[in-house]
Amino acid sequence: MVRIIIGLTMMVMLSACGPKSSYLNPDIEKPGFNRIAVVLDYVYFVDGVDHVMDYDANKNQTQIRRLKEDIEHMLKAKNFAVEWALVTSGVGLHPDMPFAHYQDGERQVDIIYPPFYIDSHYPFDVQDQLMASFMDAQRVALTSASKNNQHYLQRLRLKTIDLRQSMSAPNIANPAGILHVRVLAPRTSFLKTLGSGSVSVGISTGSVRGSHVGIGLPLTSGNKSLTTAVLFDNGNGRVVWKNQRNGDLSRLSNDATRQFFKNFPFKP
Repeated sequence: MVRIIIGLTMMVMLSACGPKSSYLNPDIEKPGFNRIAVVLDYVYFVDGVDHVMDYDANKNQTQIRRLKEDIEHMLKAKNFAVEWALVTSGVGLHPDMPFAHYQDGERQVDIIYPPFYIDSHYPFDVQDQLMASFMDAQRVALTSASKNNQHYLQRLRLKTIDLRQSMSAPNIANPAGILHVRVLAPRTSFLKTLGSGSVSVGISTGSVRGSHVGIGLPLTSGNKSLTTAVLFDNGNGRVVWKNQRNGDLSRLSNDATRQFFKNFPFKP
């Protein structure tokens, strides 16, 4: 019994000392903006049979639609208007990684490379800016929100983007907030076959209608899904809120999703 009590106490102490991932800027608990442009990247892939990973386009699109519904519902419940600025799949993966392409349950002939899907009503130069901002946001998302890092997070500035260049909605006001959400959901037993460029914070150059940098997130096992999110003020670049957690947000329970966005700012 004594050993059990000591063991439980140590577990509580270790969990209490774990890195804090959720952060809300104390100076911007109630943002002045009422519109948020969302950048979403979701990618799910599994082990292949010939030393490449398998990317199923239909399964990825299903989870992307589910995520969009959940995120839009959350933002509207927080009194924000929503614009889907960029929706992608695989932007953060190493651009030289080959994948087998599955569509409607059948393997296609061509090998494909990240990113696998890009959808936006903005012109290409704005899309590239949004992708670059997405990459910068990953470093912010993975920064511990510990007490020692509070001042660092408060003084961080992300590059602002002119989002008034939409050809389909030229009169839209420049959104004052940008929310970057990334869900990386691998299902593989041989993660080492992905290469250090994807497993660690590997960086390489590639091309996606312009310059593109692939940044992988650190993973500890082949089935380790990861969700990150960063909200910043597009007027001044200040980080408003950020969070990260293990797990595929599109497959988590409603309670887990609500918990992830628990301290997301509310527009009064």
